[in-house]
Amino acid sequence: MVCNRREFFGYSIAALANISGVNRGTLSEFFSGKRNGFGYDDRLKLIKALGMGPDAEERFLDEKHRLVAKAPLLLLDPPTSPHPPLERGQHFLICANYPEAKREFEAVYRSAADSGDYGLQADAAARLAWTYYEQGLYRQSQQWASDGIRLITIYTGASFAQIMDSIRPGSRSSLCPLNLEAAHVLDRLLHIRAKVYIESVVYCGGEHLRERAAEAIEQAVTLVRHLQIPAALGHDIRWQAVLAVSSMEPDVSRADRLLSECAEQFPLGSLGAAYLARDRGIFHWQTEHYAQSRGCLMEAINGLASYADSRALAPALCVLSRVAMQSGADDGVVRRYAVAGAVLNPYGFVLDNAIKCIRTADPRGLRRDIEKVLSGHQPFEVVEPVLSRLSNRSALGEGTQRVEQNLTKILGTDVHSWLHNSPVRPHA
Repeated sequence: MVCNRREFFGYSIAALANISGVNRGTLSEFFSGKRNGFGYDDRLKLIKALGMGPDAEERFLDEKHRLVAKAPLLLLDPPTSPHPPLERGQHFLICANYPEAKREFEAVYRSAADSGDYGLQADAAARLAWTYYEQGLYRQSQQWASDGIRLITIYTGASFAQIMDSIRPGSRSSLCPLNLEAAHVLDRLLHIRAKVYIESVVYCGGEHLRERAAEAIEQAVTLVRHLQIPAALGHDIRWQAVLAVSSMEPDVSRADRLLSECAEQFPLGSLGAAYLARDRGIFHWQTEHYAQSRGCLMEAINGLASYADSRALAPALCVLSRVAMQSGADDGVVRRYAVAGAVLNPYGFVLDNAIKCIRTADPRGLRRDIEKVLSGHQPFEVVEPVLSRLSNRSALGEGTQRVEQNLTKILGTDVHSWLHNSPVRPHA
């Protein structure tokens, strides 16, 4: 439609840039086929400049909300539960309301202990491990994961070594199939334990944990192959690939092979496919192929936004900020990606990355960025719709409070007070 209207009016790229206010380079890339579309603000400018009318506004300007709303909201990692308190805690967790999630999970943990329900108690421990992991509290997360594994051994009456031996290829033991519920909880515990180790290695420089990470993810893959859950297997394999490519001497061929195997587990357009695109972005980042990394990460961000997966979007944008920095991008670009990730989910290394970026920022430039976050300007156009959808599973437009709360965590002070008193440096 933009091409047709431009042709109708006979505008050159320079003329269209002048009347619309859209960057000339952005227009040139679009009309030469190097980019597929425009950000929310640029669409608004072009619609008004080309006189497309209210129908076009209705069709295109609400695209950011339609993008977020087009796919079902999936409460994953860990999965949903038929147990009401665990389900409440899970929803608190996906919305990054960690104190509330912790309260619900701890209540289940204590209640299950009182009744001697070791399987349910282990499930609560797994979710507590996830809650601490998301806050970047890796030591506490590992403690809860270890406690959950201990409870599974009590539940099954077998040691962890016996359980693992029973599920290896060629074993004649039926230990885990007889305790399928326990096997699924154990899968959850092994998965989160492996993620903590791998994230410590990849994002936090914990190279001394590499052997433990490799052992942990191998155990997780062994169990999920035994349970024959394709999607879960795909997720564990992609973490193996990330670990393989993150060393000083990356095993590129193994990582590429694992990612190809992983792709077989996820249908095109699925949430898993979006995760895989993100991990391919990490693969290219670790091997210093920054252009390919950026392309994969942008593809992942579009896919993850459609599922309102703020927790996966946050690290994708965090890595994108690092890619931008290492490829020589402007400090403002680096900072905006970092802030976008932390606003979506201010946890662990994502929050640390954003705080690091804003500490050295020009106060006036940072103020403009914060104002763009609040108004939904690019690259922040999906932030409010995603957070709205998580705040109320179907309705949009209720994420503004979450945006402000998360900005306050990043700035270290109330966002409105900061805007009123700026320019000052946050976290001084």
